[in-house]
Amino acid sequence: MTASGCPHETWTAACHLKYWITVFPAEFNLDLGLIRLTEEFRDVAAQLGCEEHNKLIDISTIPSYDWMRKLTQRKKQAKKGKASLLFDHLEPMELAEHLTFLEYKSIRRISVSVPGGKRHLP
Repeated sequence: MTASGCPHETWTAACHLKYWITVFPAEFNLDLGLIRLTEEFRDVAAQLGCEEHNKLIDISTIPSYDWMRKLTQRKKQAKKGKASLLFDHLEPMELAEHLTFLEYKSIRRISVSVPGGKRHLP
């Protein structure tokens, strides 16, 4: 028995439960089974006369984590417009400019190694 008249096992369990509530509050907010078990433990502790320890494991004060879940969910993006990959409508100079740009974009990603172990990027 502790000084408050509560069994030592109940006091120890309440302290451990308080630790887990402090470290993982979202779990105690979102998991219905865990909420039910915590409430059952509080009821048993209350029957044993451990009212002050019940305050330790009160999960009703845990903030709602619904806003966090909504924050991490991705919004659906609208489909982008289709781009034409046909070049038959371009003038020869425009076609040359487009192809030069595309070649530049693809070639610039190739890394080149030279003897001596140094790596050079174009």
